[in-house]
This record gives sequence, structure tokens and C-alpha cells, in this order.
Amino acid sequence: MENGDALYQKFMSSKQAPVRLELALSGFFQPDGYTDKQHRDFGDYLRLRIRPAAEVLIQRDALDKLQVLEELGWMDASVIEDCMDYAIRNQKTQAFIWLLERKTRKYGFHDRSFDL
Repeated sequence: MENGDALYQKFMSSKQAPVRLELALSGFFQPDGYTDKQHRDFGDYLRLRIRPAAEVLIQRDALDKLQVLEELGWMDASVIEDCMDYAIRNQKTQAFIWLLERKTRKYGFHDRSFDL
């Protein structure tokens, strides 16, 4: 297994977005072996690419990690709605329900009228 510095250097030098995303997710959620600056760099990368990061976590059923990103304030209503669409398209019911609950609690459904 490569050490943290080698993985960080790979993250910094890679031009392939999927590789960088994988390394950023790994480094962010397993911070042992990384400096505070490296951990911040992983977080900065994920924050700027929150949709693809969230999609990877939804695909992996890693709702605990998705919750961390949401609690950091990186997922606004638009991102949550996009993630709900992604969860539906990929038959990730548990993720959809979790996202729906988060959207309801944080933002509600102000753009919808349920009057009869």
C-alpha cells in the first residue's frame, strides 16, 4: 500500500478527474497519514466537485460519508435535488429516502403547492 505522501503526490499530479476524485475521497475520509494541509486540499477538491463526489458515495451506499459532506454545508438544495435524481436513476432507494428527508428538513418544498 502506498503511503500518504505518495498518494497525495499522485493526487496532485494526476490529470484524470476520476483518479483525483478517488484519491480525494480516500484521503478525506481516511486522514491518517496525511498532513492537515493535505487533508484540506482533499476537502477543497471535493467541495468544488461535490456532485460527482456525492454520486460516487451514493453508488457505494456510503451514506455515512455523504452525511459528513452534507453536514459540512457543501450540499445546497440544488445539489441534494440532483443527488435525488441520481439515486432514482440508479435505483438507490435508501439514498433517495435519506436525501428526501434532508431536503424536507433543511429546505422544505417551497417551490411546490399542495393546495386542493
